[in-house]
Amino acid sequence: MARSGSSPKFFFFNPLFDLELGGYPIDTVAASARQMSPLFALMGTSQDRILLDVNVPDAYWEYLDHNGIDHALPPGKREDLAGFEAVPWGWNESSLERLTRAGARCDHPPIETVRAVNGRAWCAAFNADTGTGVPGTRFCADEQEFNRVLEDLEGSYPQVVKPAFGASGYGFVRMRDATGFSPDQRRAIGGLIARGGCVAARPRRPLRAGLPGL
Repeated sequence: MARSGSSPKFFFFNPLFDLELGGYPIDTVAASARQMSPLFALMGTSQDRILLDVNVPDAYWEYLDHNGIDHALPPGKREDLAGFEAVPWGWNESSLERLTRAGARCDHPPIETVRAVNGRAWCAAFNADTGTGVPGTRFCADEQEFNRVLEDLEGSYPQVVKPAFGASGYGFVRMRDATGFSPDQRRAIGGLIARGGCVAARPRRPLRAGLPGL
């Protein structure tokens, strides 16, 4: 029996969602991402199902059950998923295709809308309009705009540049002092701009010592 008043869920953890939105190559991290797919099982109950990219030993599910941890289960070979509501980590073309092919019900906002609101361009504009976020954050669509932002932030350190799409610090470029961005950092920033732009700002908190420049 499903939860009262709601459909059972069909979960899919696609942790490379943000990188796919930015068009970044994911071949080198795809195998690691597949290994993460069982983590989403803890989002559900035994009435829910989960799309897995790896085989999970029965001992793992038995361990969770033994410790009283409810969880979603992989679907049976001939299980009909038409009554299940698809729930990915993030909606994009690839997650929509896979969940639709599996037979789950895919109710989702327009893919382009999801892409827009998950981008830092939209967030920077929203923060500027509402006075929220890190003060002074600016989105740069091209090199000329980025150079103007650098001029405006001159003498203000540290600074951080973030890609239009990404999470968990991916692609961040950090300038700590008046020595400025190195040639390698400027090339990295050029790559970010070519993939949709970047935001530049002063971090809300000081950067920790020992972190790499990229």
